[in-house]
Amino acid sequence: MVCDMIPGQSGGSFVSTIRFAELLNKRGHKAIILAAKDTRQAPVTKFLNIPIYQFPSLPTPGSERLYFASFPKARELESIFLRENINVVHTMFPSYSCYLAAKVAKRMGIPVISHFHTQPENILVFLPKILRGSFFENLAMRYLTYFARRARVVISPSELGKRILTNFDQSLVVEVISNGIDLSRFKKTPYDEFVTNFNLSKNRKFILFVGRLMIEKNVEVLIRAIPKIVDAVPTTHLLVVGTGPLKKDLEKLCVDLGISGHVSFLGKISDKDLLMAYNLCDLYAYPSMVELEGMVVLEAMACGKPILIADSTTSASRFFVKGNGFLFHPNDTADLANKAISILNDDNLKDKMSIESTREVQLFDINKSIDKLEKVYKSVIS
Repeated sequence: MVCDMIPGQSGGSFVSTIRFAELLNKRGHKAIILAAKDTRQAPVTKFLNIPIYQFPSLPTPGSERLYFASFPKARELESIFLRENINVVHTMFPSYSCYLAAKVAKRMGIPVISHFHTQPENILVFLPKILRGSFFENLAMRYLTYFARRARVVISPSELGKRILTNFDQSLVVEVISNGIDLSRFKKTPYDEFVTNFNLSKNRKFILFVGRLMIEKNVEVLIRAIPKIVDAVPTTHLLVVGTGPLKKDLEKLCVDLGISGHVSFLGKISDKDLLMAYNLCDLYAYPSMVELEGMVVLEAMACGKPILIADSTTSASRFFVKGNGFLFHPNDTADLANKAISILNDDNLKDKMSIESTREVQLFDINKSIDKLEKVYKSVIS
């Protein structure tokens, strides 16, 4: 697997790569990850018992070191593929390292699989506003399909992703495989330790957001809805887990709105704390406009939480809402607030939605995803 990640970094596509590699190794395969090297950290050769090869890299402009682009050499990749007896090369991003790995693999007769983790909006978010129109979206889509065409099979985590790809290029072979959720890990669990560690009060109604603090995640809409929610449910407290370029702007917005006492920015937290955060919250809110799946939504559902999701045409997360929460009109703070209030003020509704979340998430067991992934690997090898 080729993934321009820094070991230990957050981000859905990074986390998905690690989880897939870990489970494939547990099934007796040998999955290795080719990754970026962060000059601030000592090089690693293993992460969660997954062999890692790291290459010199540069942080992506505007990402505040959330994303890196690595620059391996062709002869290095060829040497690794031979040494590790690689049967399949699975690329994760439209990056130079993935382009080169696919090129080297093809030259060596190794089949290539590509993962569709990136939408045009994810690329354009780093550009000035004037460069985010339909013309540039089309260019970004051409760039993404250029990478997809280099693979025998493209994997999309959702039907939305498959539709985006095949509408642009009907010749692509696209398989839908969810990123999945480890139901043995994400489940109901006590959270007293989390409350103590972050100096929180149990006598609050907690709304949780988990994700990067970037434009496409649309966290500003959620924060602007908090004053109205607090007016109706005074004990409301928003927990924001994650970091990103917009953190300072969002903190300032809370000050300007006079809601700093009702919002906590927790930054990046440990996996243990994240599990407890999901369990503590009364409602998981996800205003993101651009999602090819939304692993954090699945994680919240696995912990039995009602969900409140932006009804965006470029977000597959909206398809998770089936009696376990509400959709709200994107960028409509009043609609978001009203639907949050209806859940927070009705324990019976909240309990019903909790049961539905737990039931619906069973469809996304990560072991089912690994079964499908194995079939794809075997098909391209044969």
